[in-house]
This record gives sequence, C-alpha cells and structure tokens, in this order.
Amino acid sequence: MAFFLKGLALFSGAFTAAFFLVSLVLLRRRFSGQHGGALPQGAPVFPPPAELPPVTIFKPLRGADPGLYENLASFCRLDYPALQIVVTTQDSHDPALPLVRKLQDDFPSIPIGIAIGSQTIGINPKINNLAGGLLLARHGLWLISDSDVGVGPSFLKKAVEKLQRDKLSLLSAFYLSTADSTLWERLEGLLLNAHFTPAALVGAAMGKSFAMGAAMLVDKDALDRAGGLGAIADYLADDYRIAREMLRTRRAVGFADDFVETRNECPSLEHYWKRESRYFGTLRVCDPAGYAGLVLLQGFSILSLAILFLGPDPLDLSLAAAVLLSRSFFLSAIHRKAAGRGPSWADYLLLPLSEWTSFCLWISGFFVREISWRGRRYKILRGGRLKPAADPDSPGMREEKMRVAAA
Repeated sequence: MAFFLKGLALFSGAFTAAFFLVSLVLLRRRFSGQHGGALPQGAPVFPPPAELPPVTIFKPLRGADPGLYENLASFCRLDYPALQIVVTTQDSHDPALPLVRKLQDDFPSIPIGIAIGSQTIGINPKINNLAGGLLLARHGLWLISDSDVGVGPSFLKKAVEKLQRDKLSLLSAFYLSTADSTLWERLEGLLLNAHFTPAALVGAAMGKSFAMGAAMLVDKDALDRAGGLGAIADYLADDYRIAREMLRTRRAVGFADDFVETRNECPSLEHYWKRESRYFGTLRVCDPAGYAGLVLLQGFSILSLAILFLGPDPLDLSLAAAVLLSRSFFLSAIHRKAAGRGPSWADYLLLPLSEWTSFCLWISGFFVREISWRGRRYKILRGGRLKPAADPDSPGMREEKMRVAAA
C-alpha cells in the first residue's frame, strides 16, 4: 500500500504540474489578443457593420443576485447593430423584475421584453424558465446567458463573426469568476478559474467538443433540427447536452475568443458544497472515464497524503511546491487575460485549501446520486438525465406529473 501511494503521488504530482504548464501555454495561444477588460463600464464608441445578423439575448432570472443590474446592463452596452433582450422568470413577484424595469428606463433604445409564466417542457428548471420567453424572440440567432454573467462591448460582435467565419452552429465562452465577498465565493472562483478552465482548455486543444453554459451563441434553425429545447429539457447539464445534440446532427461547435465574467453568490459552506457536488456529480455521469482520469490532476492532495502517512520526502515536497507554483502561474495569467489585473493575494494563499476541497468534491462525485436544485430534489440518471426524487404518490410529484403532461 505504501509503495502504491508513493508511486501514485509522484506520478500524479509530476503530471499535474506539467498539465498546468501546458494549459498555461494553451491559454496564451488561444487568447493571444486578449488583454483584460471583459466587463468594462460605459457605452460602446464605434458601431459594428450593419450586415451582422440580429440577435435575441435570453436571460433566465430567478432572484436578484449581487451585481445583477450591472451584469444585465453590460448586454445593453454591447457594440452591436441589432439585438433584443428577453428576460424570463416564472414568478411575477421575482425581486429581479424591478431591476429589469429600471434597465428598460435606462436603455430605452434596447428592446427588452419580459416573459413571466410557468411553462414546463421538461425537468430542468432553467430550461423551463427559458422556454417561457420563446414567443417573444424576434431573431434566429440566440445568445443564451446566465444571470450572473457580464460581457464587454465587443463580445457579441466577435462571437457572431467567428460563428459565421468558422461555420459554427454553437459557440460558447470561457469564463472568469470574480466573486470574492466570502471565503466560499473565493474557493468556488478558484475551482472555476484554476481547476475547471485549465482542463477545458486542454480538452478543447485535444479536439473535444463541448459547450459552457455561461454564454452560448446558437443558431435557432440548427437547434430546432437537433430537437429544440425539448431535447435538453430533462438533463442537468443542458450546456453539455446541447453540444451533444448539435454534434449528433452534424453541426459544428466552437469557442469564443473572449472571456465573459461570472459572479456567483456563495454565502455558506452548505451552499458551496451543494452546488459543487452537483457539478462534480454531473461530470461523472456525463463522462465516467474522463472523470476517473481526473485523479491525475489531484497531485497536490495525493502528495499531501503521502507526506502525512509516509513522512516528508524532499522529492514529494518539491513536487507539491511545483504543483502550487504552476497553478499560481495559470491563475495569474487567466486573471490578467480576462480582467486586466492579477488575482488577490488571498487567492494565492487559498490555493492549498482549494486543492483539498477539489479533491474531496471529486471523491464525493462518485457517490452523488441525488441533487437539490431550486428547492426540489432530483435523481441523476445515466447520461445526466434528471428524474424527480419525490415519492411518486406525493402531492408534489403528482403536481410535477400534471405540469409535464399539460406541457
């Protein structure tokens, strides 16, 4: 056992350090022209050419998250000739609505529609929310974006130009998390910025086709041919599924050349653990083999275990330091590329804790069979399909069945 732990620690430590140096090179190559400022203030200066196709931007909302107004306003400041924004919510008393109406007053030249209603086309609450706004959509090119996302003025223009140039049907964006109000927000940000993004960059470089749900530009006709929103409405990872459906119908999928910024509120350990265990559980059911292979990226934690149980060793200590150093280099680079500034010293100091929380979440992902999402519990089935976890004879489950049948 000691020999196995020692061997695994040395191999995973060396692999992890090398992996992040490779991802650093890929980051600089992919975003060679990006130098920060993904969420600047103020209005655009120069309009883009008028031949760009009009775009409908969907914003499914639930609650007034911190920074919601400025995130929404960044889409109103887009340097783009013809767009509309459709905000969807299933609650007429949603606290986000006053902010949306203020947005309508502040940007009268931007068509901002509000769809309020409870439409059920599947199990995924976000897709059900989004479906409520389809009748308001005027255009055949859609940008579907989460409520906690902000963009720079040139994002949409560059994204549409790349979609047309590369003949893509789906284009999504890498993102930088900038939330830092609580310890848990910082840890979640490190999980996204220093764990998820490097793996996504390497995956993209290896030719894997996938999508990231923070901001997805999609051709409506191509989506309709792939089954529309109904084809992804029963899946937890709707972004992963939409890419699968596009590929199934021989549609090309790609990535934007700009970052977007996200700011997820995470007030407590319980909130952090529920959201991230849901994320890791989804990764496992979508790609079991790839998920198991993530053990090779747990070098720091496995080295820590070897040092704890087998005693300190100069090689183990050196490799652990190399992992943290390579991770720090990547973290600094992605912040400077996406936001034009480096991370705070607190982020660097939290890297060891981030390694350990990621390791624990990765282990927990093997055992996630149910999740809690927006007050409901669901079972995760093979491929990421959702199923309500309630007793089939309970009032809540009968109501869910009636809503699905009515849809």
